[in-house]
Amino acid sequence: MAPVLVAANADQIIQVSGRPLSAQAEETSAAAGHLICDDAVFLHDFASPAPAARHFASRWLSAALVAAARRGRNYRDVLAGLVEEADASYRSAAERQDLSPADRRLTIMFSGYTEDDFIVNAFVSNFRSFAKAGAAGEARDRFSLHVERSISRTNGNPGVIHLIGESGALADPDEQALREMLLRRSPAETIRQKALAIVRAIAARPGQNGPIPAALATARLDHADPLAPLTGDARHPTEERGALLNRVDLSSAAAGVATPPRDAAALPKVHRNAPCPCGSGKRYRDCHRPADVAAPRPA
Repeated sequence: MAPVLVAANADQIIQVSGRPLSAQAEETSAAAGHLICDDAVFLHDFASPAPAARHFASRWLSAALVAAARRGRNYRDVLAGLVEEADASYRSAAERQDLSPADRRLTIMFSGYTEDDFIVNAFVSNFRSFAKAGAAGEARDRFSLHVERSISRTNGNPGVIHLIGESGALADPDEQALREMLLRRSPAETIRQKALAIVRAIAARPGQNGPIPAALATARLDHADPLAPLTGDARHPTEERGALLNRVDLSSAAAGVATPPRDAAALPKVHRNAPCPCGSGKRYRDCHRPADVAAPRPA
């Protein structure tokens, strides 16, 4: 199962997938990407064993996220809605029935920043129990949700590291080196190269799927501008497809409000960097976000 490694700190979240990013790997650009909710912005990706399973999961995931928003547009509502959608549609899909029990396994990981400035990692899985480290097995009938939020806000958090796809595959020295980079707030490219080296080393170990291509799917979520379009590594010609990383905007602003009210109390709450739902074209933080509303004018 191709690993997905995420490293996060107060500056950025960097995601590296063990799947190749190439003209023949459309499932990568269709699956990995950007999820925007009213109160959080995420990178997301998934781990699934066989190529046939990955192809199906990549086409299923975007539609499932949109359907999940029917429950609500805050990130916890979206994630809970995704579990419901996975239980209903992923489990029963005809294409999935042709897969072996092992190949039906799926874990989706979300890593992002909340509106109140915490780092969140969330996992939706039908085979891994995140309540018990390392616990995994064949695909179950139902999906489960596990959400972790950083203890402190981003500036007080030294970093978060998560790996899905290969249980126990992150060696202690590699984890320590990566954590030190996050703590020192090393440049994004330094962290990305270390993450790439770790993923390649995992894939090359005995019992894994063997060496993986040099061009891998990577993405970076900028804490200072989390709504900026996500791209891969443009210096590698095949990684330019990273600019096509999927963007699923489930925010209330994206849903559209035909004639939104101008009263801040009546406007839906959205991420501070999202367009203000009043229709001004400004970011919410610079417009109707309550904390930024100007003091009342004197009578």
